[in-house]
Amino acid sequence: YARHRQTYSIQGTFYPVVVGLIIFTTLNTIVQAVFVAPEYAHVIQIVFSSSSYLHVYLFLDMLSNYGILGFSTLVAANRFSTFNMGVSCIQEIFRRPRLYFIIALVTLFVSLLAATPAALGCTMLHAETAAGYMDVCPNERIAEGVKTGLAATYYVVCLASAYFYVRTYWLIKNQRGYLIEKESHRTAPEIIILKQALVIFGLYIISLVLSTILPLFPSSHSILLSFSLNFVSLLLSTVYPGLFLVSAKDMRREVSSWIPLTGSTSCWRGKQRVGSAEPMTSRYRMSMSSKQSE
Repeated sequence: YARHRQTYSIQGTFYPVVVGLIIFTTLNTIVQAVFVAPEYAHVIQIVFSSSSYLHVYLFLDMLSNYGILGFSTLVAANRFSTFNMGVSCIQEIFRRPRLYFIIALVTLFVSLLAATPAALGCTMLHAETAAGYMDVCPNERIAEGVKTGLAATYYVVCLASAYFYVRTYWLIKNQRGYLIEKESHRTAPEIIILKQALVIFGLYIISLVLSTILPLFPSSHSILLSFSLNFVSLLLSTVYPGLFLVSAKDMRREVSSWIPLTGSTSCWRGKQRVGSAEPMTSRYRMSMSSKQSE
């Protein structure tokens, strides 16, 4: 029973992290639809040229991008803690209610990162030569400081994500026999979601590389790179949010269980009830057989 409660506690911490990732990918979808799509419809100068619009675009764009990166790292760290069964101190980090504090802390950190450029007076500016938007700050010193700080944060988080993904891969590979025999009901949907999170991480690495090399090319080549960068963002934002709910049945059941009107039962809670009902059923059968013998 104690082992069952421990397993349930670890399982129940996975989907709240995934939901956070879905929220930020959905926000990125909205940003791409509202701000980037009109760029290709050539209505930028007509409707969307106000300074407030460009400030909102900068904030939401950074919020969605850093939110996806942060929660992608959190998903990888959560899977690493689950499969790293020999290190209990790592598993303790993702237990409730501590997990909700971590989610709130990551969200706050991402929000502060997104608000910093706007607070320093930076905004978005549509550049015809680059065929897209560019970040613009009041003076060169602020621009260099913001660029260096955000880029360093991006690279550090990417390295942390890569570490967790590689470590989780080796843990799964080394424990493959045990997982297939003992934990297949738990790992099947979560491995699918882990692979999807790895896909989104790879797309963001491509986006990071394109963003880094874009200023190094002349305007004739930067248009193509800018289009490629926007295409990766559009692909990421339109395809990814639905992958979780489409491919993982347990994920759909878990999310629907959070809505009181659906009347659904959490898949993990359902398993717990089945496990706790078995001894009651056996006792009930024993009492019935004893009564029949009398």
